[in-house]
Amino acid sequence: MKAINKICFTKKVIQNLPIPKNRQIYYDTYQSGLALLITYGGTKAFYFYKTVNHKTHILKIGDFPDMSIETARNKVYNLLKEIKSGGNIIELNKEKDITLSDFFYKEYIPRHLNEYASKGYKHSQELIFNNYFKDLHSIKISKITREDIELLHRRIGKNNGFYAANRMLALIRHMLNMAVDWGYINLNPTIRIRMYKEKSRDRFIQPSEMSDFMTTLSKNHNNKMKDYIMLLLLTGQRGCNIRALKWSDIDFYNNILYLPSTKNGDSQRIPLTEQAIELLKQMYSTRSIDAEWVFPSKNSASGHLETPGPFWRKLLKESNIKNLRMHDLRRTMGSYQAITGSSLNIIGKSLGHRSIQATAIYAKLDLNPVRNSMQKATNEIFKLSAQ
Repeated sequence: MKAINKICFTKKVIQNLPIPKNRQIYYDTYQSGLALLITYGGTKAFYFYKTVNHKTHILKIGDFPDMSIETARNKVYNLLKEIKSGGNIIELNKEKDITLSDFFYKEYIPRHLNEYASKGYKHSQELIFNNYFKDLHSIKISKITREDIELLHRRIGKNNGFYAANRMLALIRHMLNMAVDWGYINLNPTIRIRMYKEKSRDRFIQPSEMSDFMTTLSKNHNNKMKDYIMLLLLTGQRGCNIRALKWSDIDFYNNILYLPSTKNGDSQRIPLTEQAIELLKQMYSTRSIDAEWVFPSKNSASGHLETPGPFWRKLLKESNIKNLRMHDLRRTMGSYQAITGSSLNIIGKSLGHRSIQATAIYAKLDLNPVRNSMQKATNEIFKLSAQ
């Protein structure tokens, strides 16, 4: 193949290229070795086309637009790097025979989650993988189809809700993007699978529900789970952070809760209320002498509490509260702060939000500052009108 034109590949540029009478070849000016072949029928495909050490390598790597330009560039970049190190292009391009489960635990976790994700986020991704991908664990990633993912996405959306389905899709999409970049597959089958449209959730324990909720919780005899739910409510923190809490993370002298790793990657210092400190001191006095975790578990691989779901569902049933998720306890703290007049900045700091946008949902719960402002303006209008 002979290079005819050199252009910088963009989606718009490639889409607007004319259909040739014969085959037409274009070279990417951004990534050396990346070529685009257009047939007389209008089919467009990416090729690796490069002479290295006096040997010309030509290899189809994917079709456009199924394969993105960024993926094609990454593929060519990795091929060039491996060839210069003595690798065989045929073997390098061959789809590696690995199951989805092996890829997740032997590649994705050590090469991505361990390197770039917080412990809390890593744990949440493991839970998603273990809960939703069981039917795909033993399937080779090269054999997973778009239909497989779409069926799974729809099933989870129906049975577990749109949010859960979208988190599943986000995980498998990123995993398979990494599989393309690392040379396991040529195309990501999740391309063009649309996520469900999610509605921002504003549910929290309403004042009319609080008495029944607290009464039912206080009567429960499972002290560990009861204390866990109470600590979620009193701190407003994410469940994964509280479940992985260590006694060494609590400063009883300054009444501070230290979270070494959170969802946004930062460590955080959270002030503790009198009720939260009292609860923690009571728990500390009855702990095992060698206890590391605040909520230890002999049945989990991590050594701490991991599956509070069954207890939560039973608690809601007994208190006759509908449509309340455990994460809504975090929103409950922020909501009651807003109701009692706290600023969005203060609410955001207490919940560990990075941006004011994350806290904006609480603005509509506190209308008193708005009402006071409007009243002052109205008073001024009438004051001026009386002159």
